[in-house]
Amino acid sequence: MEKEFEGKVAIITGGGQGMGRSVAQKLSLEGANVIVNDKNLEALSKVVNDLTSSGAVSYTHLTLPTILLV
Repeated sequence: MEKEFEGKVAIITGGGQGMGRSVAQKLSLEGANVIVNDKNLEALSKVVNDLTSSGAVSYTHLTLPTILLV
């Protein structure tokens, strides 16, 4: 059975805790390749360790404020 997000990439900012962590977990279980970003390296590392057992995960550690202009 195909998972809903199989072959998709999800970028989760603030993925080290709270809602971001929950979204990252759900999308990973649904087949997405998850890129998790958080300013808290300890929390980010824990999420990455938890998710790597269920699929492919990339992660970044945010050290400076990021401004996104659209």
